[in-house]
Amino acid sequence: MPVEPRKNDITGYLRLRLDEDETPEAVNESLEADILEKIPDNMSEMYAWACYSKYFCIQSSNIYTSRFLLVSLSIDGILHESTISRRREKLNKMTNGLELGDVYGATIERIKAQDGDKSRLAMTALIWISHAERPPRADELCDALAVQLGSTDFDVGNIPSISTLVNCCQGLITGDKKASTVRLIHFTLQEYLSVHPDIFTKPHSAMAEICITYVNSTQVKALSTSHSSDTHITPFREYCSLY
Repeated sequence: MPVEPRKNDITGYLRLRLDEDETPEAVNESLEADILEKIPDNMSEMYAWACYSKYFCIQSSNIYTSRFLLVSLSIDGILHESTISRRREKLNKMTNGLELGDVYGATIERIKAQDGDKSRLAMTALIWISHAERPPRADELCDALAVQLGSTDFDVGNIPSISTLVNCCQGLITGDKKASTVRLIHFTLQEYLSVHPDIFTKPHSAMAEICITYVNSTQVKALSTSHSSDTHITPFREYCSLY
């Protein structure tokens, strides 16, 4: 049964995001009114197929999912700005022909511009989720991101939490609680990354280095060779050994 988000659903979602705004001084009544009017109107007129890349078309069954995803990423981009003028400029861009692929690109640029270690964590997480031989489990992904190349010790204090990864990835990844895996927010993001290989630098080589470093750590080498040895201690070992 297809579920179509109505305009008032989108407006309600936008109101919720505005109420949770961490920089409320960067929005006035006029800007808020324009956000609540322009984004729903723009999305209701938009056709999802060919909306993000000339290489790929979205099937009609995913039109509504893609529209709502575009709303979510668009308000993320607006609220990321810190002044009323910059937010209005972002709103105008997003309601003037900016489509899903453009929003993906803008979100990745925001990810790269993050302070400290957040950018590295997010980009490495996207590499693993989009290039792994199978969907990575949450504990596997966190272990992979904790690996420090060149080190013979695996520091468990370096393991990030899933909530940290989700925040660093600016809404591009989500956890599947039923399968205990981490995945991209929508299949169109996988297609976007596939047709933009320049986003990552030699991803498979980077993944191979991480796997080799992990299985050569003193913690893994100290484990019993028995198949029944505790896998929860080194959850990433199985993936590294197989792939």
